[in-house]
Amino acid sequence: MAIPSTPTSTADPGIAPPSARVDVARWVAPLFGLLGVVVFGLWYWNPGYRYDEYLVAVSRTGLPWDELWKIITTTDPGPGPLYILMKPWSAVSSDPLWTRIPSVLAMAVAVAALVALVKRAINPRTAVFAGLLMLALPANSRWAQDNRMYALAAMCTVLAVALWFSSLQRHSRWWSVGYGAAVVGMGLFHLYTLTVIPVLFLAAFWVAGPRKLTMIKTLVPPAIAVVVLAPHIYLNLKHPTGSPTNPPLSLHSVSAIAFGNFGGRLVTVLLAVLAVGGAIWAWRTPKFRAIVILGLGWAVFPMLIFMIARGVGGVPTLVARYYLFAIPGTALLAALGLAALWDWWKPAAVIVIVIVVALLIPQQFKVRAAGSHSVSTHRMGELLTQPELAGLPIVALNPQFAAKVNASTYPEKVLSPTAAPAQPVAVVVGGNPMIAAADVVYLAPGSAWVPVVRCTLGSTGTVEVVATAQTKVPTGSPSTLARQLNSAVPGSHCVGIQ
Repeated sequence: MAIPSTPTSTADPGIAPPSARVDVARWVAPLFGLLGVVVFGLWYWNPGYRYDEYLVAVSRTGLPWDELWKIITTTDPGPGPLYILMKPWSAVSSDPLWTRIPSVLAMAVAVAALVALVKRAINPRTAVFAGLLMLALPANSRWAQDNRMYALAAMCTVLAVALWFSSLQRHSRWWSVGYGAAVVGMGLFHLYTLTVIPVLFLAAFWVAGPRKLTMIKTLVPPAIAVVVLAPHIYLNLKHPTGSPTNPPLSLHSVSAIAFGNFGGRLVTVLLAVLAVGGAIWAWRTPKFRAIVILGLGWAVFPMLIFMIARGVGGVPTLVARYYLFAIPGTALLAALGLAALWDWWKPAAVIVIVIVVALLIPQQFKVRAAGSHSVSTHRMGELLTQPELAGLPIVALNPQFAAKVNASTYPEKVLSPTAAPAQPVAVVVGGNPMIAAADVVYLAPGSAWVPVVRCTLGSTGTVEVVATAQTKVPTGSPSTLARQLNSAVPGSHCVGIQ
């Protein structure tokens, strides 16, 4: 049993005649790109905005350029390039139907680029397996339907790897120029993606051809790209950001990243078995060893860096979505495993693909549910902009991050970046406000502020409308206010508590 030595070998069993095979090789990548648009585009508009999405689609991109630039250079430089890209885009509309289009297209391009890479490096059949796995994995759909930088970062990473491989096989310098440009895109959309560059350096040792020229083509374009990225890197080092809910380094936190991205424990184990088997199988053919090293490094090295950075430096790296750009490495290796099964017994490969897809279809539906991006954040925006609360100063406490933010970031027509008012009447908290918001004095026991209405939003958040004993409830009574809010915001459950 041996892997086919060339993509077009007529000796390959089960491969179509040369004329048909050439046609497949020509169209397999663009066809998977179109299929990606279809798959990732299914109900992409359905989930409500999560907090970070709302910042991109409405709040930050709605600010004047000078205020936005101040935020990028002094507070939040990480997603700064995305803010700049999305500001003119979001000016057309802030509806998810419009603002998520770039992410949908970016992930579809990532799929097409990976298929093109595998087709050139191995053969069209293995490329089809890689494309099917990319479409099936729920994390790709989840972040293809999110107005953030993760899909764009994944796209640039796959393009960089594919262009790097092509630059080593072709004489035109434009492949190297494209490779360097893609690395710039990687760094702009997510600096963690640069962990792939050492993997390319290692894989280059196994590429046939003049060693010196291979290393020049591998290292010079990203070196130039890092120089271009220097201001962005500087801002991120000066004003570091990251998920405040980042867990400590542990076996549980690392496995949670794998299970979250690959669709659970069973699928993760199945993909790991395919990846290891495919790597062993392909290693037997010397010309494919560079691709094996590439896939292994792409899948594993970023995670090792994340673990070291978190364990030694306390850097907030252990977040599932940060690993999105490395998923194609696992898909590449698992595709080799499927190719090995196909070579051994074709029905076995078909059965495994059917099992993987069947296991992941429920999760594909789940990531497209209305509340999958955080129902509390979406409902919060609707709830706090109801006319019954119009004119009242509002403070929002983010249910995930436990950090006060100005509620004017939520209403679509109110984009003031100023500090929250001193006398709030509405507070958004997670769980019991007396516990989750113990540092907020107006909710402390014995304070002058008392709750008048409590609204639960799905299972992840609570809104409490609070007032002083002297404050008159706008609608006359807490129960009346609760009924009006329930009627206005589907999915909320508000009750008067006075």
